[in-house]
Amino acid sequence: MFERMQISLANIPEMEWVDFSKGLGTNREVPQSDGFTRGNISDETGIRAAHQRWKELMSSDVSTCVVTANALKNTGMAGGY
Repeated sequence: MFERMQISLANIPEMEWVDFSKGLGTNREVPQSDGFTRGNISDETGIRAAHQRWKELMSSDVSTCVVTANALKNTGMAGGY
């Protein structure tokens, strides 16, 4: 999704921004006790959350993001490892 947006922004000079504001600041977005925000299905709440998480990951220290197969085995999430 983000790659397609970058391509569009690079190739359409009059398109300077990608607007994710649908539903933002309305009473349709409700913070949940688990820290997530629930919004209307037609709002862009999920897109904003995905972008925020992507930005966090891209801004983080890579060494803290590396997970080994052995570490996954210890959590039971190793899949086929």
